[in-house]
Amino acid sequence: MRAFAATAILDAAEEVFAEHGLQAGVDAIAARAGVAVGTLYKHFADRDALVAALLEARFAELLAGMDDARRTAGAGSVEEELTAVLAATIAFTRRHGAFRRTTLQAELPQNHPRRLALRASVLERVDAVVARGRAEGLLGPDPDNLQGAWLLGLLHSMLVLAPQSAGQPPAAVASRVVRQFIHGAAAPR
Repeated sequence: MRAFAATAILDAAEEVFAEHGLQAGVDAIAARAGVAVGTLYKHFADRDALVAALLEARFAELLAGMDDARRTAGAGSVEEELTAVLAATIAFTRRHGAFRRTTLQAELPQNHPRRLALRASVLERVDAVVARGRAEGLLGPDPDNLQGAWLLGLLHSMLVLAPQSAGQPPAAVASRVVRQFIHGAAAPR
């Protein structure tokens, strides 16, 4: 029951923070979760602890989704594995988009150690698949180790600059991004 209450509080906090910003009151969060304010404080010492716990939970969810996608698609081609990893990332972003935008705008500075650690964890997972692509001869050399960052940049651009992609399944969007990354914009020969 205790874990259920903590999960309900975190889910409610995500919704309330997304709607009202990170300074939203804990009373509104407790009400949305269907718990007393005292119950909220039994789980989280204060709003900062609640925000930190929510960020950690969502970061863990994103990384677990990427890991699951890699395991599921790992026996397939590099293109399939990259598509699965990016599709998991897109699905996560769509589920938690409003809260993610709130935290990006108001929470940690770009160079905050936790934000840097998350980026490194995400990039590490993508780089592992990209390295496999280089080892198999699908991708060219990468002396500056930037290919994973380029791929994530393509994904970010697709999500931000191509609003028509919002209605497409995550796997379809991911596939387009991966094809662009691997094959480029050159006309077929």
